[in-house]
Amino acid sequence: MRVTKNIRIVLSLIGALAIGWGFAFALPASAANSDVQQQADDSTATTSSTSTSTSTTLATTTTTSIPATTTTTVPATPGDPDNDGASNEPPLDLFDTGVTADRDPTVALLDTTADDGVAIILDIADDDPEQLRNVRWTNTASVGNIATPNGLVSFSVVNVTSPVDVITVWKDVPAARTLYKGSATALAPFATTDTDFSDGAAAFSYTLVDGGSGDQDRAANGVIVDPVAMGFVRPAPVSDTTTTTTTKKTKVLARTGNDVGIPTAAGAAAVVLGAAMLAVAWKPVGSHFNFDK
Repeated sequence: MRVTKNIRIVLSLIGALAIGWGFAFALPASAANSDVQQQADDSTATTSSTSTSTSTTLATTTTTSIPATTTTTVPATPGDPDNDGASNEPPLDLFDTGVTADRDPTVALLDTTADDGVAIILDIADDDPEQLRNVRWTNTASVGNIATPNGLVSFSVVNVTSPVDVITVWKDVPAARTLYKGSATALAPFATTDTDFSDGAAAFSYTLVDGGSGDQDRAANGVIVDPVAMGFVRPAPVSDTTTTTTTKKTKVLARTGNDVGIPTAAGAAAVVLGAAMLAVAWKPVGSHFNFDK
């Protein structure tokens, strides 16, 4: 039986619908006509800023002026007749003994600044053999964590035969009324036998023992080495840490457009079937797959 015109029309419609359905519904679009989407990715970054402040608690209300942190050592120079290391001492007879400081090896007067100085005195009997040597003054504002507003003094006592009493006199700084001993790099408080704070001066009396208390070389060799300073402990820095939190917004936009998707099995089958129906419906006359027979 020959294919009628109506059958051709029906097959054409079914084939067209199958192809249309395959393309329209079964072939997915990855992002066809999609709306813009925003994804907020909140990440928190924390930064810390540290500022350092220092507070000082003093025994009195006196304000202490600390010299700049520079180091100047006074060396022995000509003008030292008593050979104690302190050059150009003033010719003062401090104890009415008839011997001035510039010629007395048991007394050293150091002209440390324009307005004040440091005095070192061996408190010994007149016939004792001990003498001062290698007297030095170092203008340093601090040694380690110890503030030294009058600098650091070092000296040696020679011809030592017994414990030696020493008096050191400094410009009075109320915040620094503690005697420290040790070295040019580390100091520790040292016990005194007497103190006197009057007339703008601070006097400390203490005892040195050869090879023992106060002797830096720790050897009983007839020589006492004595670095000494008047000072106070610098307060430790106080860290004030402020934390700042910053929130970072990252926007991610979805792609837009008509992307071609990957065909599904049903969609592909519908398209093939529809095409086959169209081919049958509109076959050329005389083809081998006609319905004439």
